[in-house]
Amino acid sequence: MTLFKVAVGSDDALGMLKIRRGLLIALVPLFVVVLSVGAGVSITALYRQADQRRQDQVELGNLRWDLGNLSDGAFQSDPRSGGSPVRARALMAQSTVDVENDLRWLAADGSARATLKVLAPKIAQLRLTAQELYMVGSSAQGLQSPNGDRLVGELIHGNTSIFAELDVATTSYGRIAASSESQALVGSAATLILLLAAFMFFYQRSVRARRSSEDDALTDELTGLRNRRALAQDTGPAIAGLRVGEELMVAMFDLDGFKHYNDTFGHGAGDALLTRLAGRLRTALNTTASSYRMGGDEFCVLGEAGTEDGARIVEMSAQALSADGDGWHISCSYGMAWLPTEAADLVEALRLADHRMYANKESRSSASTQTAAALVQVLAEQSDAHPDRADDVAQMATRTAQALGLESHVVRAVGLAGALRNIGNAAIPDSVLSKPDALDEAEQQFVRRHTVIGERILVAAPSLAGVAAIVRSTHERIDGKGYPDGLAGGDIPIAARIVAVADAFDAMTSERPYRPAMSNAAAIAELKRCAGTQFDDDVVRAFLDVTATALCTTAPAEQLG
Repeated sequence: MTLFKVAVGSDDALGMLKIRRGLLIALVPLFVVVLSVGAGVSITALYRQADQRRQDQVELGNLRWDLGNLSDGAFQSDPRSGGSPVRARALMAQSTVDVENDLRWLAADGSARATLKVLAPKIAQLRLTAQELYMVGSSAQGLQSPNGDRLVGELIHGNTSIFAELDVATTSYGRIAASSESQALVGSAATLILLLAAFMFFYQRSVRARRSSEDDALTDELTGLRNRRALAQDTGPAIAGLRVGEELMVAMFDLDGFKHYNDTFGHGAGDALLTRLAGRLRTALNTTASSYRMGGDEFCVLGEAGTEDGARIVEMSAQALSADGDGWHISCSYGMAWLPTEAADLVEALRLADHRMYANKESRSSASTQTAAALVQVLAEQSDAHPDRADDVAQMATRTAQALGLESHVVRAVGLAGALRNIGNAAIPDSVLSKPDALDEAEQQFVRRHTVIGERILVAAPSLAGVAAIVRSTHERIDGKGYPDGLAGGDIPIAARIVAVADAFDAMTSERPYRPAMSNAAAIAELKRCAGTQFDDDVVRAFLDVTATALCTTAPAEQLG
């Protein structure tokens, strides 16, 4: 009897233990869900705050751009300097509307109100000064009059002061965004660890279902479009359903400029852009054709269409897969093939369409070279400079990039950036660029806008979007004391570091209104002295090596300490 009671008691204890263990196992998912939801809410709030601050940065950049346009309109009011009062008035009117819209947007954000309180009177004064300068420039006096010179100085000073405030606010928003993102990252990591633990806990029961789900998935997770597997599945029935004389078009699309966008704004923004473009593609095609994401930034369109209808479908698709913004532009290259007239199966059709797509991309690359040549000639005509100077810098930069073993597409971009490095000077008044005396601080700040202006000019040509990013960074320094972004060391694109050295050598050995040209030997000594602080050590070595013959030196570049 005693043994029986002991046995029963043991079974009851074991049963209670199993019940408690089962209850705990059942509560684990609830516990994980509660913690994950709480963490998700907090992380979402942090990312939302970071996104808001990033958007504030974008809006401040828009305000900077619109104020710059307002000032540029005033500078263009004098017909004696090649300006047009009519165009200047239109530009100023549009810029005034844009500035007011920017201020209203920022005013709606409580965190930006303190900045607006400081900026509002300065912007109001700037607008008055711009209006006065326009009136003087379009009058008989012209901008060259004493009153015009005074107003130009006031406008430049006003821009500099406002831009300084915008830089402070932008930096502050950047710090807030970075702090929020860091906290969100820590929270995400903690949540990930929790979810990973839960995943391992339920691994044996979930792995088969997950694998089965992946095998059956026909939809791209990011964009919601059908994927490559779905394309293969859809093509067979589509071919079988063709009637005599009908054709099935396969078109491949590859985004141009997406890498620059991804590198500039981050992978999160890149994913969001891909999702938006995919939605536009789906909407544009509607029931006309089917759209697919092939992976990365490649898309495919499948539809029943002949040559004429296929061209129309491709045009609609290309428009849907294009977008632009401040400092970036996305377009696409494409290629088409038809089943069964050109290819017997999907594999052959994709190969043919892919080949034509990259041929299209190469032709667009050739167009970028022609565009670059035209811009160089425009700059030369404006400044009375000889285009050979731009060619010299481009050639020196190209040879340096080759010596450093960079990829061919990077070498080509370096050459284009070398030729177009000063295109932003087209927006700087001649009275500032040709000043025989040293520039004051306000004028220096104004001139330093030329790299950002150059980026804006170049990004308007989709084929030069990558070159635009290089031009922006050609005046950054290794020690972080350059402009416009204060980048340092390896954060500066290698292409920009190369152009900076070639440009510096060209500038030092060229005549300037305020100084004579330096000798080659003196310029070489200055490059060596500034290596490691202003210039990249390795780039300076490579530059001196590849230009030794042209510089009338026979010895290789000395080792830099």
